[in-house]
Amino acid sequence: MKEFSVLLDSNGKSALKSIDGFAFYKSGIESMDLSKCSNLTSISGKYDEATQSWTKEGAGIWAFAYCPNLKEIKLPSSVQFIGETAFINCPELTTVEIPYDSALACPIDRWFDTCPKLESIFIPKGITSIYYHSFYGCSALTSVEFHPECTLENQSSGGTEVFMNSGITSIALPSGWTTIDERTFAGCSSLESITFSPEISTIKQSAFSGAGLKKVIIPSSVTSVGYRAFWTMPKLEEIRFESETLSVGNEAFQAPYYGESFVDANENGVYDEGEEFTDVNGNGVYDSLIPSKLTTITFADSVKSVTFSDGSYSTFLKCKNIDTIIFEKSITDSSEAPTVDLSKILTDTEKTVTIYVPADSVDAYKTAFDAYADKIVAAPSSAE
Repeated sequence: MKEFSVLLDSNGKSALKSIDGFAFYKSGIESMDLSKCSNLTSISGKYDEATQSWTKEGAGIWAFAYCPNLKEIKLPSSVQFIGETAFINCPELTTVEIPYDSALACPIDRWFDTCPKLESIFIPKGITSIYYHSFYGCSALTSVEFHPECTLENQSSGGTEVFMNSGITSIALPSGWTTIDERTFAGCSSLESITFSPEISTIKQSAFSGAGLKKVIIPSSVTSVGYRAFWTMPKLEEIRFESETLSVGNEAFQAPYYGESFVDANENGVYDEGEEFTDVNGNGVYDSLIPSKLTTITFADSVKSVTFSDGSYSTFLKCKNIDTIIFEKSITDSSEAPTVDLSKILTDTEKTVTIYVPADSVDAYKTAFDAYADKIVAAPSSAE
């Protein structure tokens, strides 16, 4: 079966109200157009009258899972619930059309786990949260659009690894997303920009490990950055702290500790001259250790205290190229300076460091950070 045809009445409507779990599991279907099924309300779901809410049935999973040829599916606006792992492991799935006025009011629960050809997705306003592995391994997924009224009201209790190893290039998180869970964007090597929700407060362990961001801005609402949150990011050049009070975990910004990938033609476990390799640094030479590109760290005017972990490994482990620190806050007395332990930033740097401060605050900063007084200078107008 390549296509699923829905019988329509004389008014062009279908009587189809639900699709059960396993309905098309491992089928050979290639295309599914449900857009005219205006009575369809659930896929792998059951309405509980007592709680007046949708739940997945005992077998409320895998409605279209493991369909090797499924390329496209169009949903009607009437669907309110889709159960767990509905489209998991559909290797050819490229297009999922969800109407702008969709009635979906449920979590995205691993719907598209390991759908490597899925290119884009629209998330309607009624989605309550996005669970573990929902877009894991969607390597072709570059666009994620949220309805402007989507609040993800339960995302603080959502799952880990939501977009891990996906191909997203940019994303704007909707209002209500308060916590970036473990490994949410880990391995997203194409991720170039992210806009956090105004309510974001916590970035957990390895949230962006291996991501492609060049600049990280920790917004004022964030109070905690977890262990290895921005670990081994080979493109990271700049960090900007805006939080008034912030706690940063061990190895949060550790530089890459691995080398460029290569094709081990000789199968000896090491790179040999002539073997193909991924030239991350663009220098035409195989690098056994990808050097850190992080050079600049800025503390915004709003910063009062940033505490770096006292763990056995530095927050900025192997960050050998840090050469610029900027404090934007003007102060008249050393007691007004942000509380920051510069030694924990500069532990591994091999560069000559310059610390830029407002021109009217040089003396106060030299007193506050007397161990680095010789490195403190007035910021040029472009760095203030």
